[in-house]
Amino acid sequence: MTTPYTNQHQQLVEIPVINSVLNQLPLTSLTNITSTMMTVADGLPDGEFIYLDLANDAMSPELPHDTRVLVQRQDHVANDSLAAVSFGREIKVGRVTELPNGWILSFDNPLYQPAFISPNSSKINFIGRIIRSIRTYS
Repeated sequence: MTTPYTNQHQQLVEIPVINSVLNQLPLTSLTNITSTMMTVADGLPDGEFIYLDLANDAMSPELPHDTRVLVQRQDHVANDSLAAVSFGREIKVGRVTELPNGWILSFDNPLYQPAFISPNSSKINFIGRIIRSIRTYS
């Protein structure tokens, strides 16, 4: 879904931006894409990417509300990675801890309770790992 562009100095890719609450599935349905963002391709690993705008402060102070994160799409993420996970139509970003019977998605903000992810759940899916964040300062 990324579209490459090249200028004199760097290659850019156009990456879709989605909100953390989905209008419909699948994730990259046109109704979920709010815009696109041109991104320097240098340093990006191979793969498919989306930007996600965080709608809460669950990962504050590291990733406060309205932070935009770059997600590398993948079905599974490494232990202790920051990940985006869909719970039905809601996307949560947290730190993944692998357990023998599933995963825990924990949050930096103590006001948010950890979420258990069962390998048998059909409504909970890994979207991918967080590889960059962009913050806007007022």
